[in-house]
Amino acid sequence: MYGVFDTASEVQAYLAAFTSKNLPIIVGEFGNMHSDGDPDEDTIMAETTRLGIGYYGWSWSGNGGGVEYLDGVSHFGPTAFTSWGTRIFGGADGIKSTAKTASIYGGPPPTPTVTPTSTTQPTASPTVNPPSGACTGVYSTASSWNGGFSGSVKVTAGSAAVKAWSVTMLLPSGTSITSVWNGALSGGNKVANASWNGSLAVGASTEFGFQGSGSASGVSVTSCSVS
Repeated sequence: MYGVFDTASEVQAYLAAFTSKNLPIIVGEFGNMHSDGDPDEDTIMAETTRLGIGYYGWSWSGNGGGVEYLDGVSHFGPTAFTSWGTRIFGGADGIKSTAKTASIYGGPPPTPTVTPTSTTQPTASPTVNPPSGACTGVYSTASSWNGGFSGSVKVTAGSAAVKAWSVTMLLPSGTSITSVWNGALSGGNKVANASWNGSLAVGASTEFGFQGSGSASGVSVTSCSVS
């Protein structure tokens, strides 16, 4: 949306080109200003809300290289909203008034299935720990800019189900992870599962994302371990 969609008519015409053909679309990575152009954020948010289209703005926090004005909050403070953050979160057609919780996160917990037990004392079985290579992590760069980048890692269970996982990242000199979502950062380069995505069935996958400072070149996953 940067540098192009700076009038209401351009925004409306572009969205109509998709919705009139029943094509899927999500509007992403826009702010209230940019050195490449000044997008019409009011129309973007109003039209996507009217049409039932999802949107997301750039970004939460951590921008550098002269585009710090794109931060929604200052220094990752959860309540330290900037003018842009106040607009997109609390303004007309903002996230607070339009966002909906995904159904996967709602509803009552499943009822556990109780398997009848035998009255015969079973023979004790040894505890088998899954091997350290029982999961894989694949890194990809989502976007990059002068002084920073965002990326994601897809974690996939191997031939055995896992209850928890952790991924160790290779970060080149001068590169660091500044924030993580859908995971927990420790030691600067190790990300463990969050409370809701640690359990994976055989071959199942989950994904965590992060924002980093420095260059994305050379970033990779060195190991994925499970428990």
